[in-house]
Amino acid sequence: MMYEDKLKIWHVARKLKVFTFDDIAIIAEVDEKTVKTYLEELIATRYINKTPTGFVMINDKNLFPPINEDETFNQAPDWAKKQAQKYLDVINASRGLKGRKLIKFIENWNKKNPDRKTSYQSLQRAKKTLYTKGKCALLSKYGKAKGKTTVKDEHFLMFQELYLSVLKPSVKECVEEVKEYFGIGKDDPFPSPISFLRRLKNEIPQEQIDYARN
Repeated sequence: MMYEDKLKIWHVARKLKVFTFDDIAIIAEVDEKTVKTYLEELIATRYINKTPTGFVMINDKNLFPPINEDETFNQAPDWAKKQAQKYLDVINASRGLKGRKLIKFIENWNKKNPDRKTSYQSLQRAKKTLYTKGKCALLSKYGKAKGKTTVKDEHFLMFQELYLSVLKPSVKECVEEVKEYFGIGKDDPFPSPISFLRRLKNEIPQEQIDYARN
């Protein structure tokens, strides 16, 4: 098992405190076999407990040597810091915004900052990277989301607004409402509920998801 994979799994588990297997696999972007092996190791060493619904952290004493993020960040090449700083600035400036308000913010940001343009998906990926791996992960390709989603932006935006509600609708209920709103037929090809959930967890930190639904 690679050290980097264990580090990512541990970092996400330590942030979430209470989580499911899918939470770790999707957010950390580590293969399921590796997640299963390392979670079993954490259970055996009494760092987490298994519950009927998932897992809970019982000892969050850091298993890995602390990293001086500021020192590492400052030692990075100027071009890498410039790219990372753009994301740090836009993340801070858009704090608390989501859905259509976030999309409008990005449109205005791009008009005011033509040399520092971003997109909705790029910003959400950057947020996830910052949340799960720290600001140094923004310096390179490390931690960027893999692959392309099959969920269209307009479908995802409506799903997100429905799902991130204190009413706590299920993923399936939200997807069915999206299909009905856009006139998607029962037999028409359409992404599965897990595809919507995977994109949500790829783009939005679990902390924000939990806050919106509670």
